[in-house]
Amino acid sequence: MKTRKNKLLRGGVTLILTGVVLILASAYGYFKFREYKSYQEVIHAEASFIVKIDVDKIYKTMVLDYLYNPSYYRGKTDDELKTGLAIPGNVFIYTVGSKSCQTYFCSLPIADVAVLKQFIKQRLGVNTFKNAGHGITLATSKDGKLTVAFNLKTVAVAYTLKNENVIDILTDLLDKKNLLSDKDQKIASLKHANTHLAYAFKEYIGTGEFKDGVIYLNGYFNFNDLDVQGKVFTHRVFDKHASIKMWLNAHLLNGKSYSEIQLKGHRIYPDSLLKYYQGYLDVEFAGIVNQIDTVITYEYNDDFEKEEVRSTRILKVPRIIGTSRAQSKSLLNYLIREGLLDTVGVISKQVFPLYTLYGKSDTGFFTLSTDKNIKVTTVSEKSPYFFYLEMDFNQLNGLRQFPLLEKYTKRLDIIRIKATNVGKEKKYFEMDLNFKMKNINALAQLF
Repeated sequence: MKTRKNKLLRGGVTLILTGVVLILASAYGYFKFREYKSYQEVIHAEASFIVKIDVDKIYKTMVLDYLYNPSYYRGKTDDELKTGLAIPGNVFIYTVGSKSCQTYFCSLPIADVAVLKQFIKQRLGVNTFKNAGHGITLATSKDGKLTVAFNLKTVAVAYTLKNENVIDILTDLLDKKNLLSDKDQKIASLKHANTHLAYAFKEYIGTGEFKDGVIYLNGYFNFNDLDVQGKVFTHRVFDKHASIKMWLNAHLLNGKSYSEIQLKGHRIYPDSLLKYYQGYLDVEFAGIVNQIDTVITYEYNDDFEKEEVRSTRILKVPRIIGTSRAQSKSLLNYLIREGLLDTVGVISKQVFPLYTLYGKSDTGFFTLSTDKNIKVTTVSEKSPYFFYLEMDFNQLNGLRQFPLLEKYTKRLDIIRIKATNVGKEKKYFEMDLNFKMKNINALAQLF
């Protein structure tokens, strides 16, 4: 009798294990098929800078986060977002070589055209649809930046800051013409990236992950305009309590022409300014400083004549310090000559109206600061990073100077971006955006 029970028990366990294995195998096969399908005929042949969003990996990560932190998600009553889209395993957003680098494209399969049209109207604010022929419907935003084109199976989207023509690319995407093969070298590196995000541009690749309490990005890049020499750099020593620290050790390559900038009657010529620059600049926010502001009001005298009345008040403003290695005397004279700086060292309010900004020349350095009596330290230290940016949101918001920023950064802790010089045409960067809650996935804390 006992032997029979044991056999039944073993048989039951075997059956359960077999069922679990079948479920896991089916789930694995389902996700692998979605991954394979997501690369099929979705990226234009002219794609240049390509970003891959691994939807399935993000979904699995968020499910685990929910299981580990149910109390964080409990009570959240976000309405289900109905898009009419059949979201694939991977989504690709990219630029194309024949368009501006400020124009982005994406195409996705459709699950329900009627629901999609409602989504475009209600969520994207586009209410005018036009029949473009060949079964294609077009919808364009009033400012011309967003264009949506769709047929019964696919929707193609373009967003441009240049207001350029995008219809040719969108039509190709809907007609399945001029598309990349999933075996193309441009996307081969993206296939191997087992991360939430990945990008590919020429020979440069990078990845991104949403982790508990942090978003982490890293990758290779190159800016043709920057000339970075060496692999060890020096920077000014910052105040240890500074909420923002940034430095750049790089020269700008000669020969490129920059467009003039017009600011309320002033014309700023970057080419003229940059000839004084000598390969280093930094910015620091360190506490608060008092500034005296002149308030102009008007009153009527005894003869009922309108008279100007000036009074002063003390304002608390961020203590901002920016230095640049430069031909400082020559730069100072140029700024005065162009009316950008007055003879007592104050930057024109038309150029920088927010605070009173003082400019001064030190030996080999030009300094801009909201602190009239600033004395910049000459102490420096070495670093492997030619670029570094650190923002401490706790300290920055503690200044109570940026209420709009506080609204969007109240969940954030600190961000660090750093870049090293790998070679003549290759740089490497890392970015970590840290959130205050260290046990909750960063993606959940974004929204």
